Amino acid sequence: MFKALIIDDEPLIREGLKTIIDWAQHGFVICGEAANGREGLAKVRSLHPDLLILDLKMPAVDGLELLAKLREEGNNVQALILTGYSEFTYAQQAINLGVLGYILKPIEEEELKEKLKKAYLAIAKEKEQATDESTLALVMDKIMEELCWGNPDPELTVRALMIPQLQLPWERYRVGLLVIHGLSGREQEMGEKALAASPR
Repeated sequence: MFKALIIDDEPLIREGLKTIIDWAQHGFVICGEAANGREGLAKVRSLHPDLLILDLKMPAVDGLELLAKLREEGNNVQALILTGYSEFTYAQQAINLGVLGYILKPIEEEELKEKLKKAYLAIAKEKEQATDESTLALVMDKIMEELCWGNPDPELTVRALMIPQLQLPWERYRVGLLVIHGLSGREQEMGEKALAASPR
């Protein structure tokens, strides 16, 4: 199940959103709610939701300001915008902040379901990609470690050459070990310069 956080300043809207559909059936659980953007920002940071159901116009901090702040912090949480405002400029700003959908109030049940389906697929794809990258990083680290410490397995080089992300165009390499920890002044500076100048 993915976690969804509802952020809307209208209590009836928040309650309606929780009951209008079966969230579990769509792969989500409501992990919390907030009555304004400032409270919502704190909840996002503490609850780490996968999806925001976010009102556009709220007191204190509005939906677009909240999203902009999260993007500045490097948080790319997915979001569905709820609003009673149909002006193009709002939609354009929301799209620029990477929202998945833009739903006008009053909310249509079928439209919400459709947007949640899209959100579920986007979040699932994102998490799968993150897992793949994490696994690849571990594999790459392990292979490089074994290659550097002279692993006798001849198949290891073959396997390493088959991973394009390692960028190993040659079959044989020489590995040098440079220890700069504990060196004094000029020696450490020269070592750091050598490391900075070496190709990566």
